[in-house]
Amino acid sequence: MDCRWMAAVASALAGASDTKDVLTRAADQARRLTGSVIAAAVVREAGQAPMVGLASATPLREPPAMVLEEILSDSPQELKTGLRAWLQGSAHAHPLIQALEPGHASACLLLAKATAGWDEATRKLTGLLAPIVSLAIKAQLSRDRLSLLEASLGSDTGPFFITDPNGGFIYVNPAFERLTGYTRQELVGLTPRVLVAGKADSRPYRDLWKTVLSGKAWSGELTSRKKTGELYEAEISIAPVRDGQGRVVHLTGRQRDITPFKHVQLQLKEKLRELDSLNAGLDSFAATVSHSLKEPVRTIDAFASLISQHDTPVLSQKGQEALKVIRQSVKILKSRIHALMKLTRVGKDRRAFGPVEPGRVVREVLRTLAFTIRSTRARVVVGKLPQVLGSPILLGELFQSLVANALQFGGPAAPEIRIGAQRCPEDPVGWYRFHVKDNGRGLAEADTEKVFKVFYRVDPTAGDGIGIGLPIARKVVERHGGRIWVESAPGQGCTFYFTLPEPHAEVVPRRGGARISGQWSPSSGRTEEESALARRPVDLLLVEGDSLDADEIASALKSGELPISQLDIAPTAIDAARLVQERRYDLVILEHDLPDSTGLELMRQLKRDKPTLAVLMVAGRGDERLAVSAIQAGAVDYVPKDELLATTLPMAVLSVVDRMESARKIDQIKTDFAGMVGHDLKNPSGNIVSYADFLLNDCGDPLSEGQRAAVIRVRRNAAFMLDLIADVLDTVRIESGKLALFPKRIDLRELVRDSVERSAFLASEKKIRLSTDLPCEPVVATVDPGKMIQVLNNLLSNAIKFSNPESAVQVGIRKEGASVNLWVKDRGPGIPESEVAKLFKKFYRASTRPTRGEKGTGLGLYIVNEIIKLHSGVIQVETALGQGS
Repeated sequence: MDCRWMAAVASALAGASDTKDVLTRAADQARRLTGSVIAAAVVREAGQAPMVGLASATPLREPPAMVLEEILSDSPQELKTGLRAWLQGSAHAHPLIQALEPGHASACLLLAKATAGWDEATRKLTGLLAPIVSLAIKAQLSRDRLSLLEASLGSDTGPFFITDPNGGFIYVNPAFERLTGYTRQELVGLTPRVLVAGKADSRPYRDLWKTVLSGKAWSGELTSRKKTGELYEAEISIAPVRDGQGRVVHLTGRQRDITPFKHVQLQLKEKLRELDSLNAGLDSFAATVSHSLKEPVRTIDAFASLISQHDTPVLSQKGQEALKVIRQSVKILKSRIHALMKLTRVGKDRRAFGPVEPGRVVREVLRTLAFTIRSTRARVVVGKLPQVLGSPILLGELFQSLVANALQFGGPAAPEIRIGAQRCPEDPVGWYRFHVKDNGRGLAEADTEKVFKVFYRVDPTAGDGIGIGLPIARKVVERHGGRIWVESAPGQGCTFYFTLPEPHAEVVPRRGGARISGQWSPSSGRTEEESALARRPVDLLLVEGDSLDADEIASALKSGELPISQLDIAPTAIDAARLVQERRYDLVILEHDLPDSTGLELMRQLKRDKPTLAVLMVAGRGDERLAVSAIQAGAVDYVPKDELLATTLPMAVLSVVDRMESARKIDQIKTDFAGMVGHDLKNPSGNIVSYADFLLNDCGDPLSEGQRAAVIRVRRNAAFMLDLIADVLDTVRIESGKLALFPKRIDLRELVRDSVERSAFLASEKKIRLSTDLPCEPVVATVDPGKMIQVLNNLLSNAIKFSNPESAVQVGIRKEGASVNLWVKDRGPGIPESEVAKLFKKFYRASTRPTRGEKGTGLGLYIVNEIIKLHSGVIQVETALGQGS
């Protein structure tokens, strides 16, 4: 009975409703803890009888000092002695007391009262039951502590969990339940493997458990799986908890759902990839245009030669002058296209580097330029040049560009050019600094940076150059991991400096034209990304409502290497809006929590007025969904606020400014390219067309059949060049966002009739019948008439090219509700289904060819698609092989 009473005490203290279950488990614990089969048997025996006693007993909370007298006054002498010994830390305490942890005064009180009047046998059994009672007491205390833990680890702390040393869940907080979708009851006893995403690469998981099971902390990012099967990106940290002997008894961990933040990162990476793609595409675009122009120029040159052959009628003086202009225009086109192709080849060159003797390269360059050197009476002095690591082909382009530049822009005296090299004074190990010095007319300070820009010309009237020589030099140097600059003053010549690596250096070439991938700059000990931007101070606006945070952020910005010309602080949205209207800022650093607004609302307001304004959004950890909204609303980046207060802030701002600067440079290069194409290539092409027309119609000379055919071929190729140039200009305007629409309400039937009339001559050459299918009623729409004529002309031209002679092409209009459908239908060879999606890409040419070998620019359908999109319309293709399109 006394044993059963002790079991009841254990049950009551454990707070269990099913005492039998408690005792069954307690028997197993007794055997494990004491090794005593007797103790386990006693517990099982106790579980067979009705439970009586202190079923409602609850542990007291008083410390030992407050209940000591009550315990001692109502306890047997033996227990009094044992209790005193236990309180004093004696090793001779009663077995029951020894089993309890010091500080459990309430248990001592209950047990002291319970053992009064027990006989010796009962006391011995009590000693055997002591570990079980201790477990029950510890269980209740654990629950008390768990309640306290739950109170302190509520939702505000984020997802939190505790496991046993083997990783089995013991506890998870409500935030963890919400994140994973599992309840605490479902997870307890399982391991975190239930959350494994099941991705092919299991190495991160193996690394995690290898680390934590060895007793070390681990942190990192993993893809996890919710109960629903949904995957999420988690930032996880796990640390071991040790007991007094240093053994790992638990593992504690935290998770943070960073899926929205990962989406932001992906969006930013996509922007960088787009920037790199634009960078690479710039060279590709120029190369494609150059190659597209090269063939017709070669054809024009060949047929221009045929016109003046001796066995044909001799042209009159006017005819010969017209032919001379054509030949001169061809010569200009050939030299400019050659220069453009050279620039693109340098950008694409990926030859392996090796030891190069620059002296030998320079001697070859001087032989190439020997005629110009003699004709200008130039003197070239070459010092001893050290061996470097590089490409002899690219270094030849470098020295040829710099020497040719010195010869072209000489002063009043005969050109004198000096070439030399020495160890870099700032970095004597690994790098040489070369120089090419001339005595020419020199440069104004404002031009010393601009001369390396593609297509920039200090004096557009001087010579036949198109502003490519020095950009080629810069590309070559950067391809070798170095940098190039010029020191000059008007009337005092120029000295071009550039750095090249020694033969055993490790070279990290630039990744693209305008964007730099953090390679080492030997002159400054910084990446070239930092060096390039360090020359341009930035204007910043910090919008922060907390004055202490604002001061700390401003201090971090100013203490870094970021060159700041102006840093303004706006404490409110109203102040920020006013400053943005009054001044120009390179970047706005915008805190989301403002006294009078939110950062997101303010950014939208600012970008309505200034769409190109760059904004870096700032918010606390856990606000990644805000980051997604910010990026979607036009922010250039998102930074957690705790990172703003770190030393990395200046570099974060540098990165943002660099991306903006790179995008601006690419846009400027495209604009310059369009200007070069529009002037330097369009003018000579237009001259060829005009003088070919003169020879055909107005010259009065009797041309032979061969001469006339040759002039027609000359004109046709020059006209194709003009078409290509027009398409290139439109493409650049589209990609720069500068293709403007001037819409007005117009009857679309008039546009169709106009376009058909313009295409009639082209169709007649192939005896193709053009027809229209137009409604009787006016079809009025708001469009840009000029752009829609361009769309119809391109589509009709395309249909005629791909139609067989003596077939038909039809243009029609059909109204469908609030929309208007226009179509152009041919009976050509059709288009393979696999190619339809590619038709509207730049320079794409389908596998089906024009029926008479007509040339195409590869830009017509791309431009058509973009113009239709600008009108908020859609273009579609219906086609089948052999049945037209």
